[in-house]
Amino acid sequence: MSHINIDVSDKRLYTDVFKKIIKAKTRFVVNYGGAGSSKSVSQHQYELINIFDAQHNTLFIRKHASDLKDSCYALMQDIAKEWQVNDLFIWRFSNAVREMENKHTGAKVLFRGIDDPEKVKSIVGIKRIIVEEASELNFEDFLELNRRARGIEDIQIILILNPVSSNHWIKTKLIDNPAYNDRLTTIRSTYKDNPFLTESDIRELEALKTINENQYRIYVLGEWGIDDKNNKFAYAFERNKHVSEDINYNPNEYIYLSFDFNVDPITCVVVQYYEDVIDVVECIKLDNSDIYALCSRIKSSYPQGIFIVTGDATGQNRSAMVKDKLNYYLIIKQELGLLDSQFKVPKQNPRIEENRVLVNAVLSTMTVQVSEHKAEELIYDLTYVEVDENNKLVKDNRADKKQQADALDCFRYYCNTFHRNILVNKYLK
Repeated sequence: MSHINIDVSDKRLYTDVFKKIIKAKTRFVVNYGGAGSSKSVSQHQYELINIFDAQHNTLFIRKHASDLKDSCYALMQDIAKEWQVNDLFIWRFSNAVREMENKHTGAKVLFRGIDDPEKVKSIVGIKRIIVEEASELNFEDFLELNRRARGIEDIQIILILNPVSSNHWIKTKLIDNPAYNDRLTTIRSTYKDNPFLTESDIRELEALKTINENQYRIYVLGEWGIDDKNNKFAYAFERNKHVSEDINYNPNEYIYLSFDFNVDPITCVVVQYYEDVIDVVECIKLDNSDIYALCSRIKSSYPQGIFIVTGDATGQNRSAMVKDKLNYYLIIKQELGLLDSQFKVPKQNPRIEENRVLVNAVLSTMTVQVSEHKAEELIYDLTYVEVDENNKLVKDNRADKKQQADALDCFRYYCNTFHRNILVNKYLK
């Protein structure tokens, strides 16, 4: 079997979104819309059909490789099983090999994460690149993919996403940019484009109208979200103001290290402050790791660094003892070869309410520059982390990246230790 015969008019199998995907012939396709709109399923259906005739490989991309197995790879398997063509492919998914291969043609569908740039750079013979949850990527990720996609005619790069923000680069730098107009197709969809949803599915989506107007706009109407800062922890954060492409650390100035000690991930934000400018040089976030690996990473990145350390106050408690009965800060002292005078750790963590005011005062009154390429985790937290009605950080679902807030914790600990005078100065003026 080398081909699947399809009848796109068969509404039992295919949606109107699927038909639009077939018609899209431009280099770039933005496939966006609300929840349950069939945008992802329809795209995966098309890619599975396409691989039967393909002479070149197809690449599925996500921001993090760890997210691929339970999303793109699993969805391709589910569709293949439903269509009873699962046995026509060789399925492989491990740390070393993540792919499905057509047994008859040898054409492959590869699964890669942008967080593994060397594997992405080494890929050749790719004609189609499908980016799932494309809003997680930054513009530089997109430009890198586009640079690598060459040497074959009719290459397509497809971005699949919910339209989370009208300020997102996919809208401002791609859709609204005249430079891409002649090479770009947009496909917008809502749940009404998907005849396979149940009445219960629809009822839950429509309930958002009275629960959260912006989420209703994004996930039901499939329209670009409007940034609502009322519940944002960092309501003074503005990407255009606070994000910088080029930040290089100065080895002649102090390097401030602010730590958060969650096991998964363990996090450190690297900051320099001189000439009245706060430069967030890097955010180091290690999954399933420990303080020893984090210190090793810091030493290798900043071999001549003169460090000043702060962070989570609980890291110095007896309850924070780890290997060899040492608490986190004793290990940092030992591993980085520091003196007691290089530690500026408060006795207790700041209250969220007061700390929120401080962080936003720092963002609004000081010059703060966050590295676009090395501190994107902090940019994400400053953009999305919310507080509840009691002004507490929303962290009830740690699996949700918007609720992890580890990078934000590091940054607010830094502000609390070194810039508390901002509040005094602000209210004296």
